[in-house]
Amino acid sequence: MKGNNFFKIKLKNESTILFEKRKSPVSTIMVGFNVGSSHEVARKKGIAHFVEHNLFKGSTSRTQQEISSGIEKKGGILNGFTADETTAYWAKIPAEHTSYALDILSDMAFNPKFSIEEMRKERKVILEEIKMYHDNPQMFVLDELKKRLYLEPFNIGGLGTIKTVNNLSHEDIKNWHSLYNTKNLIVSIVGNVNIKEILNYLNKIKTPNIAKTNDPIINKTFSQKIFSRKGIDQAHLCLGFHVPSMASKEKYAIDLFNTILGEGMSSLLFQEIREKRGLVYSIKSFIDSEKSYGYLAIYAGTDKKKIKEVKEISLKMIKQVQKINHADFEQAKEQCIGSWEVANERSDNVAKNLLFNEIANKAEDYYNYIEEINKLKMRDIIKFSNISNYGMTALVPK
Repeated sequence: MKGNNFFKIKLKNESTILFEKRKSPVSTIMVGFNVGSSHEVARKKGIAHFVEHNLFKGSTSRTQQEISSGIEKKGGILNGFTADETTAYWAKIPAEHTSYALDILSDMAFNPKFSIEEMRKERKVILEEIKMYHDNPQMFVLDELKKRLYLEPFNIGGLGTIKTVNNLSHEDIKNWHSLYNTKNLIVSIVGNVNIKEILNYLNKIKTPNIAKTNDPIINKTFSQKIFSRKGIDQAHLCLGFHVPSMASKEKYAIDLFNTILGEGMSSLLFQEIREKRGLVYSIKSFIDSEKSYGYLAIYAGTDKKKIKEVKEISLKMIKQVQKINHADFEQAKEQCIGSWEVANERSDNVAKNLLFNEIANKAEDYYNYIEEINKLKMRDIIKFSNISNYGMTALVPK
């Protein structure tokens, strides 16, 4: 896969093309921009996500329905996402229609209509999305955990707040969209496509400006907060601590650490807290990281009276990682590599990972995963067990 099958191309207009050629009847093309929620100031929180939504509402040459049906009538999937350091629009489509999909995606990205009437309607949609996140206990505690680990404006969720979204103007949206330019453009393609057609098309795009990231400010108080709510029967716990970012060479070590701690039913957390003690139905750990930040979070759903016990055992399991034997350590490496290979089967997963790796450092890092995991020693992950500070949130029944 590495070498002859992967190409990174810098165009004269300063955009970057990431291309993995594979023999497949299906291709993914992802039009990404190095601009996201971390570029926002507090009073404009949610603007990156608002712009993303509005790009699906029509361009100067296509209606909303023509955009969606243009992809779907070919049997494809159209979607987008807003992260902290990137916003992307993508299609997964039969390979012979990849250039056609690029035409639609780039039309959306560079020629949005930004109809005031459509913006008014989409604002209401996003306000409902904010309420949905608030009402979902798992999403709520994860959002609140970020507030324990970072300061404003980074710790405000990417959706923004009801107040900030209501205050976004038509002019704000157009100003933000000026950051959608070729200097910030990264196109990630995985599949059996004619790359010359893609390059000829993208070379014609010309635009200005660069976005500046507001680096996350770590919250050194590591506070813990418990919320209560009527209408729920289960308590939801989330605790987390800072880990190296996606730009760090230690990202492979923290991935292995997380696999041992809380990835799947064989993990320390699942075995100790669910299987041995029966304290939870769901428990897991995961990493949230991009170029400028990284944290590991543990989520558990349990009885209100068991919150303290589950938290204390989780902290013990973090320490326990450093005590695993050599056989379990090597098996965890195999699990990491196997999971990577399974995820690698999907072209949309690969396109997304190439995009995030390119923004964090370089796309080629994605193909070094197996080699870097195999090189790890116990000493490389033990340091992550020695945490002294962590943030915590819980939502319990009132």
